[in-house]
Formats: sequence, structure tokens, C-alpha cells
Amino acid sequence: MNHKSNEKSRMRIAFCFLLVLCGLIMTAGASAQPVMTNNLSEQPSNATVLQAPTSNRIVLSTAGGKVRVLDSKGLLLESNMVYLPRINISDLSDSELHSLLETKAGYAALTAFGPINERTAQSAVIENQLRVIWLDGKSLAERIQTRLRLLDEMRAYNANLAHLPGLEMGASAAAARASLANERMAAKDQAATNAANGVDNAEYAHAAGDASRDQVHDAWSQYHDANESAIRADNRAIADNYRSAVASQSLQNYLYACAAISGDLAARHIKVPGEPPFYPVPPLSMKSEIDAERIAGKASTTRQ
Repeated sequence: MNHKSNEKSRMRIAFCFLLVLCGLIMTAGASAQPVMTNNLSEQPSNATVLQAPTSNRIVLSTAGGKVRVLDSKGLLLESNMVYLPRINISDLSDSELHSLLETKAGYAALTAFGPINERTAQSAVIENQLRVIWLDGKSLAERIQTRLRLLDEMRAYNANLAHLPGLEMGASAAAARASLANERMAAKDQAATNAANGVDNAEYAHAAGDASRDQVHDAWSQYHDANESAIRADNRAIADNYRSAVASQSLQNYLYACAAISGDLAARHIKVPGEPPFYPVPPLSMKSEIDAERIAGKASTTRQ
């Protein structure tokens, strides 16, 4: 009887141990599953599954070659050391677009903006908005085209900002030169006016017998020199004022361009300064949504 009781006890202990072991296995399995989240600031766990593409070769229905450029103007391929005509994103099928995502150049064009190791807090804000815009796209072609257009605008914005310090210094220097030239012109014009008055006075004095003809000649000579100097100062001032106006207009053109791009991005809820003080669009990393699209493309190919 004691033997049977001990055997039942051992069986109960073994059964409890198995239950505990199964519970631990299930818990570990559950914790290993990808965590789905609606928080767009978090990277989807499946983004870490894929490796970045390493080849630039692509075969389309109408062409094939190496991807050299992908931007809002379209896709530029190189085949047999010749660049093919640009291909519009809208002319590519979904399968071709997914193949494009599997190229090194195509993937980089859609996932990185600037050196991503230098990202800032503002980077995450813009990345989240770009992810929202991507998810709002009605088709893969629209999503890619919109992403490329926005990134091109950001590059143009940063390029404009990079020129602004030099343009501001140039405009300031040109304005200073124009101001000095205007002051010199005013002084030379006044000297010429004074010399002209001297001629009048000398001629009146000569007529009255109070001045010699040599004095009149000297007055005319002084006026000639002063007038020539005034003409040179006038021409210099005209040239310097023109250069100042050109420099100022060039600066204004870049400022207007920054404001215009800022307005376009603001329409997509991407905020960058439209007026001083400016700061550039920071580096961006946008891999999660592209990797999710790549996974969806692979799944679609497998089902077919």
C-alpha cells in the first residue's frame, strides 16, 4: 500500500513538473514573437530580419541593367556602359517596384537621408511623419514617388541653406562697397560742382578786370579734372550698386526658395523653418516601412 502511495506521489510530482515546464516553454515562445505596435515611432521587429540589398542589378519588362539613380524624376539604369532613358516610377508594375526595393541603390534612396549616425531628436519627428505619409499612399508607386519627391525637396532645402552664409556675406560686402562708392560719388560730384562755380567766378572776375586769363584757364583746368573724376566715380558707383543689387537679389531668391520648400513640406506636416533663423533637415533613417514592404513583396511572390 505504501509502495502504491509513493508511486502516485512521484507521478503527481512528475505531472506538476511537466506542467511547469510546458508553461515555461509557452512563455518563452510568446516572448519570442514579434510585438505589434501602433506607435509609429517604434521600429517594427520584422525590420531587423532583413539584410540590406547588396546588388544594383535589376531586370524589368522593358529594360535591365544597374540602378544608378533613383529620384523623383525617375529611375536611371546603366546597361553595357550606357545610360538608358529615364523610366517613370508610374510605369513600373508592383513586382518591378518590389524588385527595385531589393537593389542597393533603390533601397538606399528610400531609406536614408544624410549620415544616419548623426540623427537628432528632430530626425525622429520627421521620420514618423514620413512613415505616416508612406502608409497613407494608395499604391506602392504613389508611396515611392511621394517619398522621392519629399526627399528631393529636403535636399534642395539643405543645399539652399548651405549657400545662404556665403550669399549673406557677399550681399553685405557688396552693399558696403556700394555705400562707399556712393559716398565717393557724392564727394566727387560736389567737387565738380564747386569747380564749375569756380569757373563762373573766374570769368566774372576777368570780365570785371579782377582776374587774369590765366586764372580763368586754371579754373577751367580744375573743373575738367574734377568733372573727369566725378564721371569715374559715377561709373564706379553705378557698377557697385548693380553688383550689390544682383547679390541682394540672389540672396532673396534663395530665401524665397527656402520659404517655398518650407511651405510645400508644411502641407505634409513636415516642419522646417521658412525664414531665419534656419536649420537644415537633419539626417533620417526610414528602413522599417521599406523593410515591411519588402517582406510583403516576398510574401506575395511566395503565394504566387
